Amino acid sequence: MTIETLPINAITSTETKLVTNTFKVAEAFSKRHRDIIKKINLLECSASFLTANFCAVKYNHRGNVYDTYEMSKDGFMFLVMGFTGKKAAQIKEAYINAFNAMADKLSTGKQPTARTAPKFIQHAIQ
Repeated sequence: MTIETLPINAITSTETKLVTNTFKVAEAFSKRHRDIIKKINLLECSASFLTANFCAVKYNHRGNVYDTYEMSKDGFMFLVMGFTGKKAAQIKEAYINAFNAMADKLSTGKQPTARTAPKFIQHAIQ
């Protein structure tokens, strides 16, 4: 996967916050999903931070159901802080910009669409 083909719908909105999920993070960073799940399970953060920023959910993909996590911007940043390299830096910056842009849209009353996040990410890394 190249930076030009980042995950579609990388950032989505729930009723209360903006989130991404472990499948999108794995795809963006070219890592195996199970390795991302393992990293979350090994995070050395407080229980309150973990529960506030990571939510275990079921994910249906091509007829299969997987365990995954949705995570907030803070959860995402905590998770990927240790990822290194130029590509990792570009993707981290793009995700931050996407979260912030969608938060701005929500605060102005404009509901973001599923197509909005990839455009913000593409713009951030060009």
